[in-house]
Amino acid sequence: MHSTKWKLWKWLLAMYYMVHSSKGVSSVFMAKWIGVTQKTAWKMCHAIRHRMEPTTEHTQPLSGVVELDEKYFGGKPRHKVGVRFKRGKGFSKQCVFVAVQRKGPVRSALVNSYKNRGS
Repeated sequence: MHSTKWKLWKWLLAMYYMVHSSKGVSSVFMAKWIGVTQKTAWKMCHAIRHRMEPTTEHTQPLSGVVELDEKYFGGKPRHKVGVRFKRGKGFSKQCVFVAVQRKGPVRSALVNSYKNRGS
């Protein structure tokens, strides 16, 4: 996944659709959903499936240069007459936290809240 010209949010969106699909996702639909060509979507899905295979590397901690990022998934609320929705981070979306070791494994986890509960 590293060293590609596709943005991280497209990779995360593709992973999200693959994980939340009960019967799998075709590359044609994936291409429409994330805004890439069918051939690109097929390659992305193939790479994601390859990375989803269980391995023993998840037990080892990440080392060296590790890049961290977060992404919020969920669309805008549907328009309702007379209802005002919160704006910005006040609106509840699912947060995914991603840690990428340069030239190494990728880890992701769902986060309940971006705020530090200890303080």
